[in-house]
Amino acid sequence: MPEAKFNLHKKSLSLFFVLMCSLFCMFAQTLYWENPMVITETDSRFPQTISNSKDSYVLWEEIDVKNNQIYISARKYNSLTDYVEKRRFAGPYFYSGEEVPDIYTAAINENGDLVVAVMENLGQISVFKSSAGEMDFTQSKLSSGSQVMVAPRVYVTKNNTFKMFT
Repeated sequence: MPEAKFNLHKKSLSLFFVLMCSLFCMFAQTLYWENPMVITETDSRFPQTISNSKDSYVLWEEIDVKNNQIYISARKYNSLTDYVEKRRFAGPYFYSGEEVPDIYTAAINENGDLVVAVMENLGQISVFKSSAGEMDFTQSKLSSGSQVMVAPRVYVTKNNTFKMFT
C-alpha cells in the first residue's frame, strides 16, 4: 500500500511538472518574440551586436550561396528608427562546402572606434577600422606567413585599445 501512494505522488508530480512547462512555453513565446523585425532582405547570418556608452551597431554576414561568397555588412543605430547602413563593406570572401562559416569578429571602444577582423583564409586576416562613430572603414591585412591562423577574436582592453587573439 505505501508503494501505491508513492507511485500516485510520483505521477501527480510528473503531471504538475509537464503542465508548468507547457504554461511557461506558452507565455515565453509572447514574452520574447512580440515584435520580430527583419533587418535585411538578403540571406544574412551570424548577426552580432556591439555597443559602447553612446554607439550601437549590428553586423552580419550577407551570403551569396550561388557563388559561395560572404560579405560583411554593418548598421549603426542612432535610435530605433534612425540608422546608417554600410552594406558589404568587406568581401567577397569565398567559402567551400555546404556550411557557411562564421568568419568575423567585432569590438568597439569608448571613443567609438569600431574594429572588425575577418578571416580571409588560413594565413590572412583583414582588419577594418572605422574611427569615432563614422562608417568609413580602412583596411589592414595581417599575414601569418606559413603559420595557420583560426577564429580571430577582437577585444577592447582596459586602456581602450584593441587586442586580437587568433
